[in-house]
Amino acid sequence: MNQAVMVQCEGTLHPLSLLDKLAKDFIQEDYILTNHEKNLHVLCSRMDRLSQSKTGRRKPVYTLYSGGDCSFIISLKETSPLMTEFADSPPEERDQKILVKFILQPLLELDTEKQPHRLIYTKDLSAAIEAVDAGEYPYLFLFNF
Repeated sequence: MNQAVMVQCEGTLHPLSLLDKLAKDFIQEDYILTNHEKNLHVLCSRMDRLSQSKTGRRKPVYTLYSGGDCSFIISLKETSPLMTEFADSPPEERDQKILVKFILQPLLELDTEKQPHRLIYTKDLSAAIEAVDAGEYPYLFLFNF
């Protein structure tokens, strides 16, 4: 099941700068969304395939979207210490913790405890993409459970 979180934050980083900061723990892959997200289902399938690991444990995979047609799939490296740090957490909880503690808080300087209203979760991926394209949110992170 795919879900999205729309992120409202001050002083946004360019997506490529954000990806550079994640390179230590994540593998990045570009993905082009076609008009009106006609290939969104292909993106979701790709994320699902990337989440399958050699060990059988599902890896966290996110897609960063900041408008236009280009999105960036980021999958956690199997050698990342984050894989073991949250090994005992259920996948949904683990993916949420990694997104918040290692992406949103340190890189986007977003205090999710004091500013929970800056994160809008939805399962309507098309509407979330449209909201980013309309300039309502600078970032969208897709993830699957």
